[in-house]
Amino acid sequence: MQLEPEIASLGHFLNAFNAESDRGAALAAMAMLDEVLGKILEAFFVESQQTQDLLFKHHAPLASLAARADACHALGLLNSNEHAEISTLRRIRNQFAHSWNGVTLASGNVVALSLSLPWLGPTELETTSSPRRRFNFAVVILLMDLLWRARLVKAHKRAVTQWPKQFQTYRDVPTYVPAPTEIQSAGIP
Repeated sequence: MQLEPEIASLGHFLNAFNAESDRGAALAAMAMLDEVLGKILEAFFVESQQTQDLLFKHHAPLASLAARADACHALGLLNSNEHAEISTLRRIRNQFAHSWNGVTLASGNVVALSLSLPWLGPTELETTSSPRRRFNFAVVILLMDLLWRARLVKAHKRAVTQWPKQFQTYRDVPTYVPAPTEIQSAGIP
């Protein structure tokens, strides 16, 4: 029996994620979230080269995790709680990315951020949960939801709208060339 691609992707991620240090886990989690948000946007946008350029071109407007999360939320593809969780996870990642020494999920500013993540694990484990366990549950539950979201969003994929003829302009009709008298009567020099 073949696994659903979302399950296979999550399993592959978890094999690497669970073996990581706190720093590695934070970086891997955000790289995976970045990839998944890109897939959600790609599944929603019109199929075009512009979509590819917006999402994947070097220095593209939607190439960063923050921009992708904001765009997904603005388009209604992420709810407010998911957006807030991604923002907190980004802040955790940034603590690791901008400090080379002594940062763990249980130290300094990172512990407060980790503990601010919603508890999504079993209730009986919450009181004894470490910052790493809270971080892990938040990442895994969020990824489980978002991996499926890319598939669900395809049902709402955007298409180029064909506007009613009365709203079309001359530029919408590629074979039309205005006569010189039309240009003059329109007041165009």
